[in-house]
Amino acid sequence: MEDKEIIDLLWQRNPDSLLELDANYHTYCFSIALNIVKNKEDAEECVSDTWFKMWQVIPPSCPKSLKLFAGRITRNLALNRYRDEHTNKRGKGVFCVPLEELAECLDAGTNVEDAVTEDEINEIIQRFIKNLKTADRKIFLRRYYFADDIPAIAKRFGMTNSNVKVRLHRIRMNLKKLLEKGGYIV
Repeated sequence: MEDKEIIDLLWQRNPDSLLELDANYHTYCFSIALNIVKNKEDAEECVSDTWFKMWQVIPPSCPKSLKLFAGRITRNLALNRYRDEHTNKRGKGVFCVPLEELAECLDAGTNVEDAVTEDEINEIIQRFIKNLKTADRKIFLRRYYFADDIPAIAKRFGMTNSNVKVRLHRIRMNLKKLLEKGGYIV
């Protein structure tokens, strides 16, 4: 079933829409959640929560890309679950290696004034990602959006682990320079 038809079912509050969402996007959403929470049961729960959340927000929302919309919801739910599970453990809620790598480019912000700056930084990062070469953009997104590990990225793009690490490092350093140039203290 096409995305538009699924969205129409959601707008009509037809329960079959949830079955169609699961049939079309379960594997996609499950892989996103599993890369973050590292636990099959938690990943499955994130996917189920994604369908529930989509039921709640459509309507009034009408996403342009149902797949990306579902992926973003799944990712946010998985990150929240990961933080909840690890808040009192070692690491105090810091999300795994990919976000630790980005920490060298981004300051975590500790006060209310930083919330205003966050939107500006998000815009800069979005423009930065759009301006990356296609291969670099895909590598960056696989690592920092989908939370793929280095060997998985290397295999996907026919590269060595070292090559992936070097490219990610260079991309992060370019992002850091761009943020510094924009006056954002890193």
